[in-house]
Amino acid sequence: MRRLGILVFGFLVLTTCGRGEESERPPAPATSPESTVAPKSAEVTTPEATAKLVEVDLSVFKFTPKQIVLKVGEPVQFKITSKDTIHSFTVKDLGIDIELTPGGQRISEVFTPQQTGTFQITCRIHSVSAYSMEGFLVVTEDTRVPATQ
Repeated sequence: MRRLGILVFGFLVLTTCGRGEESERPPAPATSPESTVAPKSAEVTTPEATAKLVEVDLSVFKFTPKQIVLKVGEPVQFKITSKDTIHSFTVKDLGIDIELTPGGQRISEVFTPQQTGTFQITCRIHSVSAYSMEGFLVVTEDTRVPATQ
C-alpha cells in the first residue's frame, strides 16, 4: 500500500512539474460555436437567380401584356397565370409550350433568346376559335420598345 502511495505521489509530482511557467501565461480564449467564424463560401449564382422575371396573364382571348420585349442573350423566366380557363403559353418558333389549368400559375424554366426577331405567342387551346389568342415576343439587341405590332 505504501508503494502505491509513493507511485501516486511521484505521478502527481511529475505531471505538475513545469506547469509553473504555463500558469503565468494568460489562458487561451475559450472557443464556442458562437465565437468561431467560418470562412465565407463563394456565392453560387444559378440561372434562376440572374433571370429576369416576366409576368404574363392569360384570360379568354387575350395575353397581358400583348407584347413582350426581351434582349437577345438575356435570361428570362415567365411567370404565367391563367385567369379563368385552361390555356397555353406557346411560342412555337422558340420551342416554348406551357399549359396551365384553370386559375393555375407556373414559372417557366430559364429561357435565353439567341436570335432577334418578332415571334407569335398563341394559346393552343383557343387558337382554333374565331377569337384566337395572340401576342408577340419581340427579341431585340437592346430593350427599347419597338413599334407595336
